[in-house]
Amino acid sequence: MPAVLLRTRVSCGATPPLGTDVELPGCCDWRPRPPWVPEPPTATRIVPIRRLYLVRNTVTLTLLDGTEIPAESLRLALEADAWAWSWSARVPGAALARLQAEPEAPAVELIATVNAHPIRLRLDSIARARSFGSNWLDLGGRGRAAVLGAPSAAPRARTNTESRSARQLLDAALTDNGVPIGWTLDWQLEDWTVPAGAWSHTGTFIEAAARIAEAGGGYVQGHDTEPVLRLLPWYPRPPWAWAETTPDIELPEDACHTERIEWIARPDYDAVWISGGEGGRRDRVRRAGRAGDAQAPTCVDALATDVVMTRQRGLRLLADTGRQAHITLRTPVHPETGIIHPGQLIRYTEGGTTRLGLSRAVELDCRLPEVWQSIRIESHPT
Repeated sequence: MPAVLLRTRVSCGATPPLGTDVELPGCCDWRPRPPWVPEPPTATRIVPIRRLYLVRNTVTLTLLDGTEIPAESLRLALEADAWAWSWSARVPGAALARLQAEPEAPAVELIATVNAHPIRLRLDSIARARSFGSNWLDLGGRGRAAVLGAPSAAPRARTNTESRSARQLLDAALTDNGVPIGWTLDWQLEDWTVPAGAWSHTGTFIEAAARIAEAGGGYVQGHDTEPVLRLLPWYPRPPWAWAETTPDIELPEDACHTERIEWIARPDYDAVWISGGEGGRRDRVRRAGRAGDAQAPTCVDALATDVVMTRQRGLRLLADTGRQAHITLRTPVHPETGIIHPGQLIRYTEGGTTRLGLSRAVELDCRLPEVWQSIRIESHPT
């Protein structure tokens, strides 16, 4: 398969007649790897086939000062289209005094550590259930990035009076009266130019980040422990290039407890118009080598101001098409894989059939001595 991704029909300056094809300078048609995509892993993490898998599980829930909160159960979940972990836990009622913050104090934060992997959490809710001889607290909350959304952060109006890059707009959005709020970016999209007046948004910090990520064909997630927002491409590589891509993880069916596969069929689009509205671009993105006669609905986005953006957004729309298999696997937190986060390319083998797919969600169910992770994988049969 040739190393091609997309070809784009563009309009530069005055709108040319529809039907004019222009090859983009530096378009990814001829590049083996787009420059904004991280280098693939040098080695795949392989879970070997064994007759017996032994995993020593350790799970702790502590306050930031190290005080342990004994948990009978702990559940954590993260999806690609969610910007923070969600979590719940059941702990003894005696822990209530340690978990209640003063009215004016910051929200209580905890560290959940699952098989040596820490995740920083905010406590949003406490419910007490008491009966004769039983006293339990049901805790719930989100990951650290919850501080950037409602109700912790108030909506703000944002515009750009000067031309800026998308990343600069987000850097500016993560400020309070021009002062940085302490969060930095792990930007893994290709940046693009946004002319003055094209950016207009009202919302919280995290809503501004999600809006910019969506425009660039990506999604946003908070780092597990640090004040870092990660802007990630929804498809680091398109499904038709996965066969030539080194997977992050190789997982055999022997290493999984249960499996569920749902086959779905979506329209097999191979072209889409990306429009920025009045004053913006109007680019036709299509898969190279395809006729481009199966058109997806037009995408209108005020941030479609640069061919870099329209190419990324077009890739997001055209990759999520055709026949797909959505696979859910329940597996231990193997030492070879650790927690399998969304966005990892997985090669999964079952019954002699090998499937490649991107992880889209993970849910951890911790009830010592058992710890299981359920991962959802998006696979595109070839």
